[in-house]
Amino acid sequence: MNKFFHLIIKSISQNWLTIGVVFISLAITLFLWQSFRNQEGKYLQNTVNIEAESLKNGVELEMRERLLALQRMADRWAIQPNGTSHAAWNMDAQNYYEDFKGFQAVEWADETYYIRWIIPLKGNESAVNIDLTNQPGWREIFDKAREDGQAVILHKPQLAQGGRGVNLYCPIGQGENFKGFIVGVFRVEKLFETMINPEIVSKYDIQIFKENEIIYKSGEFADLFDVKAIQTISFTNDEWQIEISPKTQQIAALSNQTDEKSLIAGLVFSLLLGLSVYFARRARRKTTNLRIEIAARQQTQIALEKSEHLYRQLTEKSQGLICTHDLE
Repeated sequence: MNKFFHLIIKSISQNWLTIGVVFISLAITLFLWQSFRNQEGKYLQNTVNIEAESLKNGVELEMRERLLALQRMADRWAIQPNGTSHAAWNMDAQNYYEDFKGFQAVEWADETYYIRWIIPLKGNESAVNIDLTNQPGWREIFDKAREDGQAVILHKPQLAQGGRGVNLYCPIGQGENFKGFIVGVFRVEKLFETMINPEIVSKYDIQIFKENEIIYKSGEFADLFDVKAIQTISFTNDEWQIEISPKTQQIAALSNQTDEKSLIAGLVFSLLLGLSVYFARRARRKTTNLRIEIAARQQTQIALEKSEHLYRQLTEKSQGLICTHDLE
C-alpha cells in the first residue's frame, strides 16, 4: 500500500505541470459554461415575463371590450325616455352575444334585482326570475352600484345554467333614474378559452387566481422548472392573478444548446491540452536524457582516446620488455 501511494506521489510530482494545466483549463471551462447558463436563465425568465405581460394585456382588453359593449347597451336604455323595448333589446343583445365570444347569456335585471329577459333563452331557462341578491353580501354591492353607476364584476361558484361563472353587471342609470342592470354571464372555462391565444396555451401552463383560489387552469403546472411569471389584472372592483410557466417543450425551444456543446468542447480541449503538455514534457525529458547520454559517451570516448594515446607513447618510448596479463 505504501509503495502504491509512493508511486502516486511520484507520478504527481513528475506531472504537476500537466495536472495544473488541466485543472486550470477545466476551471475556466466550467466558469464560462456557468456564465452561459446564467445568461440563458435570465433570457428564459425575461421571455416568460414578456409572455405573461402580453397575456395580461390581452385578457384585460378582451374583458374591457365586453364590459364596454354591455355599458353601451345600458347607456342607450338610460337616455331613452321610455327605455328600450323588449324587441329592440332582444336584437341588441343577440348581436352582442354573436359578436363577442364567451358569453353564456346576456340578461336584463329590473329595479328589484330580478332577471327578466335573457338572450339566448334556450339553455338558460333556469335563470329567468332569479334574484341577483341570493349570494351573501351581494345586495350591498348592487345597492352601491345603483347609487354610483359603476359596473361590477362578481364570481358565481355555480351558475343557474351550470358551471362556474363570472358576471358583469352594468347599471342602467343611477340613483333615482336607476332602471336595472345589463348582465353579461360568462362560463369561466369558455370565457378564458376564447380570450387566450391557443398558441400560448400550447407553450405555457396557465393558472388564473381570484384571492388565491384557482378559477381557471390550463396544463399540468407541475412546477418542474423554477421559471414562472405572475401578473395582476385589475378591474373596477376585482383583481385576478395570472401565473404562467413554460412547458417542457418550450423550455427546450428557448434553451440555447450551444452552452452544452461548449461545455463538451471545453472538456475535450482541457484533456487534449493536458495530453499535449504531458507528451511535450515527456519528449523534453527524453531529449534531455539523450543529450546527457551523448555527452557521457563523448567524455568516455575522449577518456579512451587519451588512454590509448598514453599507452602508445609508453610503448614507443619504452626500452624494456612490456608484458600484459589479466586476472585469468
